[in-house]
This record gives sequence, structure tokens and C-alpha cells, in this order.
Amino acid sequence: MIALENGILKSSGKTWELLHSNSSAVEHGQHLILQITPKENDPTEEEEAELMGLSIKLAKKYASEPGRYRVAKNGAAVCTQPHIHIHIILPAGEDKLPRLVARA
Repeated sequence: MIALENGILKSSGKTWELLHSNSSAVEHGQHLILQITPKENDPTEEEEAELMGLSIKLAKKYASEPGRYRVAKNGAAVCTQPHIHIHIILPAGEDKLPRLVARA
């Protein structure tokens, strides 16, 4: 996949990339993935906090309407990938924002 954007984490100097997801939570909008490269299982707390903040900035940048986005990180119980990645859901048109689910 070709990255939409990439950059360097200030906290560690590691590279991040923003990609289109192969699966989509919305019909007309975009489902993006933000991750550290190379893919890592255990980022530091500082790296994870920086990624979360960056995901919100990128969501605001790519949103079709102000405030119309979801940012989420899967927990260990539902994660299908062995590395940290953050989902950025950007609905468009008649798409509804997907519901977030918390599992204990």
C-alpha cells in the first residue's frame, strides 16, 4: 500500500504512516490506518500518546465535514493485527458514524 502521508514521531524518531484500510466501516467515506513503521507490537507510552494525538489531527484534516470522524484503537481482545494501529473513520454523504464498543 502507498502511504497517504508519513512522518517522524517526535518522541522517538520512529516513522509513522497513514494508509487506506482494505476494509471499510463506511460506505462512501474513508477508513484510514495510522501505524508505526516498521510495524511494532509494543510502542512506548509516549509513542502511543503521540500517535493518538496525531490521529485526531489527521482526522480533522481529512474529514469531509468538521467534527465528523471517529478515532479508535482496538484492544487486545478484538485486535486482528499484532502491531499497534489506529483506525480513523471518515464518513461522507449519508454514512453514519460507526458505533464504538467497549469490551472489558
